[in-house]
Amino acid sequence: MRITAGPAGVDNAYSVARFFPGAHVRLTDATGSDVKVELGTFYDDTMSAEDVQRVLKSTDPVEQPAKCRPMSGS
Repeated sequence: MRITAGPAGVDNAYSVARFFPGAHVRLTDATGSDVKVELGTFYDDTMSAEDVQRVLKSTDPVEQPAKCRPMSGS
């Protein structure tokens, strides 16, 4: 599973990623704040209603992935 967004949408991409455990967020050269979610052919898992509610109510900070590189200008 891959989630892609440009610099203006990277915060949104990480928010969306909370609903897809194990997803990888990739920065692209997109200019808008749109987020693209690519599920792939092997995706067959959905979150339970309880898990969706847990994510929606979560105030936990997004953890930086170990291989995440800083964006230029940030």
